[in-house]
Amino acid sequence: MKKTFQNRLLKTRFSVGLNRRTFSGEPPKLPARKYFVNFIEKLRQDAADIQRAIGILERKCSYLDTLQSQSVSEAARLATLPLRRYICLGENDLTAANNEYFFDYPLITAYARSENGLIHKSGLGAYLDTNAPPDDAEDIRVLPQQLCLVCNFRGSYDAVYTRIAELYRKHANLPLSRTAYAVNVVDHLVENNQNNYIVNIQIPVLDTQQCSTKAAQ
Repeated sequence: MKKTFQNRLLKTRFSVGLNRRTFSGEPPKLPARKYFVNFIEKLRQDAADIQRAIGILERKCSYLDTLQSQSVSEAARLATLPLRRYICLGENDLTAANNEYFFDYPLITAYARSENGLIHKSGLGAYLDTNAPPDDAEDIRVLPQQLCLVCNFRGSYDAVYTRIAELYRKHANLPLSRTAYAVNVVDHLVENNQNNYIVNIQIPVLDTQQCSTKAAQ
């Protein structure tokens, strides 16, 4: 155990820049105590970043558990989803990325379907699922408990537009909302290959009674 800790400490020492090879020449000439205080502060910042990353991944795992419990797959099906929430991050990627919650929660993207059937991005948010929002969060949006056409999709973000348009065409007999939602499950934070990205698509059904009648026919 002691040896393992020493190895980890050595790796940390190299990663945070204590080894002299990361400096040009000798380490900076600081009094010993100040030098170690600076090193401690750097370690604390690294620890905070690691804890934040752990929190992000834990929330992703929790959402994966939710999808598994709902038996969501790449085949589209109707399912009643519980009340869900998200923090609105704006209408474009640049605005969203400047928000502190952009990296803390799975990203949810709203896609609007125009009269001519074209799909375009209409908003982004930090997806809370069924969890309560942070105390300091503003502009909380609520998706009520509702019947939705749901499925997972594996592919690049650009291909999501095509998949959503395909869902509208294939299920034209359903009274689907003109707004579809895609929640990032596997994204650029954990996967380099865009073709391996996974999103969960949710398209609300507007008239559940009409939907039930058509499904029975």
